[in-house]
Amino acid sequence: MDCDCFGNFTLKNGAALVVRKPGADDAGRMIGLMAAVDAQTRFLAREPGEFDYTEEQERELILKRSGDPFSHWVVGTIDGRFVAGCDTRRVRARKRFAHRASLGILVLKDYWRLGIGRILIRDSIRWCREMGFEQLELDVVANNHAALSLYLSEGFEITGRNINALKYRDGSYADEYVMRLPLT
Repeated sequence: MDCDCFGNFTLKNGAALVVRKPGADDAGRMIGLMAAVDAQTRFLAREPGEFDYTEEQERELILKRSGDPFSHWVVGTIDGRFVAGCDTRRVRARKRFAHRASLGILVLKDYWRLGIGRILIRDSIRWCREMGFEQLELDVVANNHAALSLYLSEGFEITGRNINALKYRDGSYADEYVMRLPLT
């Protein structure tokens, strides 16, 4: 497979991380990554099993995003295994929103605290600046202390709090922080 690589990185544990765009033939591995992460953490927007794309739907999404100049979607692989993903794109196509981009990131639990999140965030920030975006935004579950610390260390600021933003299957709730990084 041709690889549009954005870089090779050495992680804190010495493993080699490759950051690249997913290709259409990666659809099955993308679905596997999403399902695995959903089952490992409550810090994402989905309950386990809610990600229900077929391989064909995922393939179509990958092709659509790869042709969108306002979308920067990358995966992190170690020895060919998908361990992380990061989706950065403009918030909306309307002119009043054209200065804003949003970020979503996920990392398999076995690979937390190795520097993958920071690598992917910095890649997204680089892309946003190249594209001329003025701010990068994200939502983070308020009790996701590791992610919150990472985002703050990269210059993001908390701009709001959405109370009871997520409701889990067990009936409990979680708040989310709204964060932004000024890019200009």
